[in-house]
Amino acid sequence: MQIYTKLGESANFKGSFLLRLKKRLPLPPVMIKIGIDIGITSTKIAAVQGNEILFAVILREIFSPEIITDLLAHYGFKSTDVESISVTGVGQSKIKYPLLEKIPRPVGEFEANAAGAGFFYDLEKFIIVSMGTGTSFVKVENGVETITTQTKKGYIPPI
Repeated sequence: MQIYTKLGESANFKGSFLLRLKKRLPLPPVMIKIGIDIGITSTKIAAVQGNEILFAVILREIFSPEIITDLLAHYGFKSTDVESISVTGVGQSKIKYPLLEKIPRPVGEFEANAAGAGFFYDLEKFIIVSMGTGTSFVKVENGVETITTQTKKGYIPPI
């Protein structure tokens, strides 16, 4: 663990955590990013801070802004900790108002799938298959997405 002292020095630390912690300067807060997928039967909400997932939930209820406020409070955060909100899914068009004083950024579902995979895996080339009402294949290679969708059973498109 890296500890920053009052003099701005850093020191590698392996023992006496509480004693060292008292000397640690507060680092600037890393703002939270929230992603919301509003589907027909459920709402998925995830929050990340840097590279850490703070929470990810699936709700079987109609989306309302209070849900986000309640989740943040439950996990010990405030609305002022939120940097951005992205929304995807068939219900994204229903949000025509700011959430937590932020204008939600609409994101296509395929882009959201690719971004989610990119968050979890450090790959330059991959394929995401999303199966639901329809099936989509998203090929990502060198940061470029190629999207193919198909609803016919058993058909695998060339990508």
